[in-house]
Amino acid sequence: MTKPRDNTPTARPSQQRATLAAAAAVASAALLSGCAMPDIWLPWNATESAIDDADSPEVRAGAQISDLSTLEEVMAAPGGYIDAAFIGDTNVIVALTSGPSVLHLDPETLETRQEILLPEGMSFSTESAIGLQGSGKYLSPDGTHMVMSPFLDEQNGNFTATGPCLILSTSDGSVLAEIPTDYSCNFAYSEDQTYFFHSMAYQSQIAMYDATTFALLETFDTREYPTHLVATRDHVGHTFLEFEEGFSEGVEFISLDSGVASSQVETEGTPYGLVSAANYPWILVKNLGSSSLLAVSKDTLGSDGTLDIPGFTPGEELASASHGGVFAIATRAGTIASLSLTELSVIDQFSTGVNNLSTIFFSPDGGSLYAFGDQAKIFTRQ
Repeated sequence: MTKPRDNTPTARPSQQRATLAAAAAVASAALLSGCAMPDIWLPWNATESAIDDADSPEVRAGAQISDLSTLEEVMAAPGGYIDAAFIGDTNVIVALTSGPSVLHLDPETLETRQEILLPEGMSFSTESAIGLQGSGKYLSPDGTHMVMSPFLDEQNGNFTATGPCLILSTSDGSVLAEIPTDYSCNFAYSEDQTYFFHSMAYQSQIAMYDATTFALLETFDTREYPTHLVATRDHVGHTFLEFEEGFSEGVEFISLDSGVASSQVETEGTPYGLVSAANYPWILVKNLGSSSLLAVSKDTLGSDGTLDIPGFTPGEELASASHGGVFAIATRAGTIASLSLTELSVIDQFSTGVNNLSTIFFSPDGGSLYAFGDQAKIFTRQ
């Protein structure tokens, strides 16, 4: 079998333990078989605040007890969005379309202020193995960066990247950095956006970059085919598939301090995505063929059980968002559920009426909730 070419000068060649066609087939099956919500509208109390946010102004001041039924739609606009976010603390929303283009939107009217066309020969394919889904996370937490992947060529049954990933500025579309890759640009930012992680699926490595300069800082050896990534304050986690010496699949967590694996959690189905937020105590793992999400404790890095999200269909993207002491998760069908921060349970839920929902987020002041998909909607508390 021909080994995939190494596009990364710093990458360590690793033994190929399965054909790339097999890996692509598993990944494609996972794809064919979306983030979280505002604090002031959701029922919570002091015990619902996670340790990471214990000193935040929102937690110290407390929050009004409310419920999702108090959310009121105040604005709607047509669209077809795959991701969106506020640009930092500015009064601008960036919204990505599959055009591909990035739109600057007015946060009060959702009217387009500016459209920036993006480079040809690139695609949005993060979170996926070969870029088949139409939603995912392509923006940095503060909305200032977006990540695009090169197209993939099939050579002898192996899908390999035709060039580097591009890190682009959402303010003007300029190229901030080129990230060498051997596959689709699967990435994650650390919770504080200090680091940017990128998986080298064929090299069994994860590269860590400075999230401001995008200088390569370190590479970590991983189990086979690291694809979907998540980064906490102390660890980077990745899904894996191994074919030799008995098939195994799951999630591995690597310590940023030591560079070695701290924990490995095997799954009963193929893992195809990870959902997390700084103030949520668990990392949620999506498993192909199961509507239950596996919950991995950030404290122990071990399995704590499973969580069921109303309306979630196996194989789809999940969107999430957090603000203050609240974490929420949204399905493609448009249902948003707020999650308890002390136990694996859903506190409340409501329907946005947005189909193909790709992302939800709060305004920087927490005063508005936005939902983007086949249309964009703004919700406020009555």
